[in-house]
Amino acid sequence: MRRLWVVFLVTWLAVGLTLLTAGYIDTIYKLETAIGYLSRAQSTAFAEDMKSYVEEALRLIPESGNPVWIFP
Repeated sequence: MRRLWVVFLVTWLAVGLTLLTAGYIDTIYKLETAIGYLSRAQSTAFAEDMKSYVEEALRLIPESGNPVWIFP
C-alpha cells in the first residue's frame, strides 16, 4: 500500500511540474522575451532595427489580458 502512495505522489508531482512549466512557457517566457525586444528597440541606432524589434515584441504580446505585465 505504501508503494502505491509513493507512485501516486511521484506521478502527481510530475504532472504538476509539467503543467507549471507549460504555463510558464506559454505566458511568462513570451512576455520576458517581448521585454527584451523592447529594450533592444530602445537602444538601437537605426530605425529599421527598431521597427523589427517592436514588430517581434508585438508578435509575442497577447491580444487580450493585462498589458502592464510587460513593464518592469
